[in-house]
Amino acid sequence: MHKTWTVAWREFRHTVFTKAFVLGVVVAPLCFGAIVILASIFLQPEAKPLVGTIVVISPDDSLMGPLTKSLRPEQSTALPDIEGLDAGEAADVLLDEVSASPAGKVSVTEMDIKIVSMDESRIDEIKDGIRDGLYTALVVADEEALDLEGQRNQNRVRIYVSPDSPPSHTELLEDSSRNALIEARISGQGLDPVLVQKLTAKPRTTTVRLIEGGDEKTEIGDLRRFLPMAFMMLVWLTTFISGNYLLTSTIEEKSNRVMEVLLSAVSPMELMTGKILGYAMVTVIMVAMFSTVLVAFLVLVSVLDLITPLQIVLLMIYLVIAYLMIAAIMAGIGSAVSDMRDAQTLLGPVSFAVMIPLFLMTIIAEEPNGTVALVTTYIPPLTPFVMILRILATEPVNSIEILFSIVWGFASAFFMIWIASRIFRIGVLMQGKPPNPIEMLRWIRYH
Repeated sequence: MHKTWTVAWREFRHTVFTKAFVLGVVVAPLCFGAIVILASIFLQPEAKPLVGTIVVISPDDSLMGPLTKSLRPEQSTALPDIEGLDAGEAADVLLDEVSASPAGKVSVTEMDIKIVSMDESRIDEIKDGIRDGLYTALVVADEEALDLEGQRNQNRVRIYVSPDSPPSHTELLEDSSRNALIEARISGQGLDPVLVQKLTAKPRTTTVRLIEGGDEKTEIGDLRRFLPMAFMMLVWLTTFISGNYLLTSTIEEKSNRVMEVLLSAVSPMELMTGKILGYAMVTVIMVAMFSTVLVAFLVLVSVLDLITPLQIVLLMIYLVIAYLMIAAIMAGIGSAVSDMRDAQTLLGPVSFAVMIPLFLMTIIAEEPNGTVALVTTYIPPLTPFVMILRILATEPVNSIEILFSIVWGFASAFFMIWIASRIFRIGVLMQGKPPNPIEMLRWIRYH
């Protein structure tokens, strides 16, 4: 066991205490975070003021009043009022606000415009005026725009802008023209647009899930749907990144003949186990670099009652199982080949198999106790990834099944490590042509 830990420390030290690791895993994330923070403070995009004359051509000047009313500077973005709301309602409001405000959108906050109506016969003259800078934009509503029975492609508004018109101006003109046309249609039917807007305002809905034992839990649909997939992707990426370190290290040491020197001091099993433990510690360092964001996210979902402390513990357990399985695969493949090109050939089918939970995560998250979820739970190495989706889904998973999946997961992981060790002891000293899968199966049976 002492030799195993010696190998583990060697792998950890030779990976972490290098300039490449420090720059890539420590310095780069810190610099990226600093750039994002500084950019958000000092480099906020600011839209140009919308100034000049906007010409409107519409049937019976029906768009003049509504467009004048609709075309106004957008208010600066501010957090919505969530005072007096509980955690679930507050999160629902914030999610609605985020979905209603697309990321990266720049709003026009200053405006000095004049809206005039002209005849359609002057449309070519107006277009030339836009090119020359005489006018800012031209809004044209088709004759059929107010016809409720017209075709969809006929009920439209065309907007002409100058070649240098920024996207913020065109977006504002499009939204305002669309709203103005809707208001003109409502007014044309003898209805009050303000009353119709109030009647059709999107109501706030709250879903309360009834829990066994008499408890109730406010449901946050979008976050609840996203949560299992997010954690599964986190575990998937973490295990594959650390496993790739193990694969690369094994191939390099084998091709450089360093492996032969190491095997003169330790057994193949001790060497492989030490490598797996060493890169497990490397993974801890990598995860720790992003722990602030991860912990903040866990605290958030815990406060919103979306995840329990027990589920967090289960996530960590399944992360360990996933790492052991992927590390065993990477160690076995790395020992059997002499360069990365051969490794990719063997790794391709394995990578596709492990990606199956990515393809099935929507189905499993929707039906965590369905046939697909139950079958894939007991297929290594899918077990930890599928169980993460299941335990974070809305439908509870039986406690006995969770316990059995953990036992099955660790048993499968150690069995995969045993198989990898059988391949490792033979393949690690072989050079030349890489073995095919049939040959690797024969290695497992050698004594």
